[in-house]
Amino acid sequence: MSTVVFMVTGLGLYLLYQTALQGQKTRLSQTAKTQALLLESMYDTIKNPEIIENTVAQASKEQDNSQTATVDICKLLGNQIILINDRTEFSKKTIVPLSSNLAQAMHKALQGYSGITFALDHRGIKVLAAYEPVEYLHWGVVAKVDLAELRAPYIQTGIYTLLWASVLNGLGGLFLWRLCHPMAKELQQEKTIRQDLENRIAKHTDELAQINQQFHQEITERQRLEEVREREIDLLARIMETSPVGILMVNPNGDIVIASEQAEKMLGLLKTEQGYQMPPWRVSDEAGNLINDQKHLCKQVMEGRQSIYDVREMIEFADGSHILVSINGSPVFDETTRLEGVVFTVEDITERFQVETALLHSETQFRAIFEQASVGIGIVALSGQFIRVNQRYCELTGYSEAELQEKTYQDILHPEDFNPNTDTPDMNNFSVEKRYIRKDNSIIWIHLSGSIVKDQNGQPMYIVGVVEDITERKQAITALKESEERYRRIIETTAEGVWSIDLNNRTTFVNQRMAQMLGYTVEEMLGRSILEFTDTEDQVMTLQKLAPHQQEITESHDLKFLCKDGKSIWTMISTNSIFDAEGNYAGALGMLTDITERKQTEKALQQANIQLIEWNRKLQQRNQEILLLNQISDFLQACLSVEEAYQVIGELLPTLFTGYQGAVFIINETSNLVEAVATWGEDLHSKTLFTADECWALRRGKIHWVHEQSHLRCQHVHHNVSTAYNQSLCVPMMAQGKAIGLLYLCYDQCEPISPTKQQLAQTVAEHLSLALANLNLRETLQAQSIIDPLTNLYNRRYMEEALKREINLAKRKRHPVGIMMLDVDHFRQFNATFGHEGGNCVLKAVGSFLSRHIRSGDIACRYGGEEFLLILPEASLEISLQRAEQIRQGLKQMQVSYGEQLLSQITVSIGLACFPDHGKTIEELIKSADFALYQAKNAGRDRVVRYTVDL
Repeated sequence: MSTVVFMVTGLGLYLLYQTALQGQKTRLSQTAKTQALLLESMYDTIKNPEIIENTVAQASKEQDNSQTATVDICKLLGNQIILINDRTEFSKKTIVPLSSNLAQAMHKALQGYSGITFALDHRGIKVLAAYEPVEYLHWGVVAKVDLAELRAPYIQTGIYTLLWASVLNGLGGLFLWRLCHPMAKELQQEKTIRQDLENRIAKHTDELAQINQQFHQEITERQRLEEVREREIDLLARIMETSPVGILMVNPNGDIVIASEQAEKMLGLLKTEQGYQMPPWRVSDEAGNLINDQKHLCKQVMEGRQSIYDVREMIEFADGSHILVSINGSPVFDETTRLEGVVFTVEDITERFQVETALLHSETQFRAIFEQASVGIGIVALSGQFIRVNQRYCELTGYSEAELQEKTYQDILHPEDFNPNTDTPDMNNFSVEKRYIRKDNSIIWIHLSGSIVKDQNGQPMYIVGVVEDITERKQAITALKESEERYRRIIETTAEGVWSIDLNNRTTFVNQRMAQMLGYTVEEMLGRSILEFTDTEDQVMTLQKLAPHQQEITESHDLKFLCKDGKSIWTMISTNSIFDAEGNYAGALGMLTDITERKQTEKALQQANIQLIEWNRKLQQRNQEILLLNQISDFLQACLSVEEAYQVIGELLPTLFTGYQGAVFIINETSNLVEAVATWGEDLHSKTLFTADECWALRRGKIHWVHEQSHLRCQHVHHNVSTAYNQSLCVPMMAQGKAIGLLYLCYDQCEPISPTKQQLAQTVAEHLSLALANLNLRETLQAQSIIDPLTNLYNRRYMEEALKREINLAKRKRHPVGIMMLDVDHFRQFNATFGHEGGNCVLKAVGSFLSRHIRSGDIACRYGGEEFLLILPEASLEISLQRAEQIRQGLKQMQVSYGEQLLSQITVSIGLACFPDHGKTIEELIKSADFALYQAKNAGRDRVVRYTVDL
């Protein structure tokens, strides 16, 4: 009886131990994966392994020793493994050589593997360890428990069980030996012992459940803290990205740890692997005193542990440029009030400081100008009442400022010069000449310019006027008129033409000789602009040569004028600017000599020179076209696909046919349609899709030019466009005696397309034909190398390359890849009944169905014989199972005919596998899917079976 109790108890303990061991494996795997994901998210946020390593080391010192599992974070340094989260200093951290048999789980994690195993740790203790790689940092994470500690409760319970079994065996022997103890007492004692054992087992089971629950709570709390931290990091990143000012984080050593993009641009910071590199700048305070210690603000905040606000400093860079910045800083403390660093905000206030300085300087200048101006300045109310005047205004009028403030503007204005249109606030700006009545009743002439000042709502407030004394100028004008009359008589007697114009180029004077040269009378020319006597094309040149000069310099120019009878004459004109008494430009005076005969001789020589230059230009243009054509040929030969060649044609042909609209068309052999693959210009005046019969060039195999004398336009060219202003050129693109496309050019000019340009178009068409034909042949050969000719699906060679590519992509992006192995049931019966042609008909139908019913990103391949393989990127096992069922049902409902005979129903068996659960290599995945297909066949065919791991 005791032996049976011992066996039952031992079996129960073994099952409890296996259950606890499996739960411990799950918890260790979750811990390792969670820690690896946490480190990867920290790297995505911070991008600095040093900071992450320091954070991990600091966190290890605060780790709770009561945790049921130990987490080791390690990295590879040369031929040694270093334990990062060791609680000792870096110089004393645990180091394990690669050649050692210790730390086997760390070896696998650093090699990029993940899993769980029984192994020796770095101390030589046998542990149960789960390991995960940290790909971005090339670290490893190991979560482990001591096997001795894990097995201790069950070993202790087993020892107790053995002891109690021994006691039971002794009692049983004593019972047999003495035969005097009642049977009831023996049974009661056995029941008591059994109950005690059950209580002990239940107690240990409860303890294990509590440990398991505590471990789950710790993981949940850590995940919650990680989510909160990720949200805080994301919020901080968004603040730093959108902040209009620069943000810096400085550690206690004064080194910049984090800097926003605005701060990097403003301060010229350069980020390296070792951190931010401080640029060679000079820092001074707002008064210009040089600050030698660049970390003085950081020290000030750290030592005072107080924030600073609006500290202005001038930063001068190495290139001589400088900025004025406003700095705010605040210390950052951790939970233990230990100083972690300082956060600074830096704002560039250079422009604002310059504006404030300029405004202050402008206000000072205005006051100085107002008081010391050489002209009178007055501020007048809308009613005409004087508000404020400067000293010069008082000198001009003879009144003091106080006397003027008691008068209105109308009181000192001469009655004959009062004009309601300019003397009322209806005009925004005005400039007039008027007379003032001084205090002593004398009259002075003044030039008055003023403007109305309005408030922010556009309502007039007052008038600002500037007064200048022009009495002397008025007197000089009178004297000038008298002098003008004397000179006029002298000019009338000269043999040369004399022509005088004013500021607006209007004729103010011509002598009789000038009028005779143009066939006009003097009266007919006066008051007319000089531009009326020149051609429209020569007016700009005439204005440039008659432009006012700042100095009185006599210049000679050759100008052409129109006579009254329509003929033109060339003259040599010597011009001299005319200035008024104040030195302002008032017009020009010219002396003209007829040089028509000399110009005719020069024109003949120029025409000969122009013809020579034109020949040289055409030769250079031809040379440039040859260079461009060679460049196009080089690019086309380097293209890897027809689509890439179309892009090259669309980019380079416009440079060869400048001023032309055009397109390159390709003939689709299946539909006999001509489609544009490359176009340039604003309006082709042609269809972009038409049949080959709509083009004369394609029908005849020759170049077809539509111009002014030829109205036989192609049907693809729009008929609402006049051929007088729109020419078209169609050049067939021939390859091996067959038209493969069309080069089309459209020219919106009256002059015809030159024979040289037509020859160039034909040469370009020949080059394009040869290049595109070679690319089509290359693509055909490439397609034949990866396409199964029977089913038009990808062959096995392409399948292996595609599956390898998708697995590598899935590893980087951490998404699954579904694999579907499909086999046609009873395929040999189709071959036996209908022959190989009938079997081929079934395979074609299955291939066509798969091509139509897969996603755009899925890849369908013929694996071999009647087997097909489908690759489903980013599809989990559940999604792959749904897709497989849809394909199986669809194929089952499909009807296939061979000739006039309807084939029997097609059913398929499908095996499913998924990366990375069922394999991490191509061979493992295909083997798993093939094994699932084998199970589907054995289970009766016409079904979908997913691969399961037999534990």
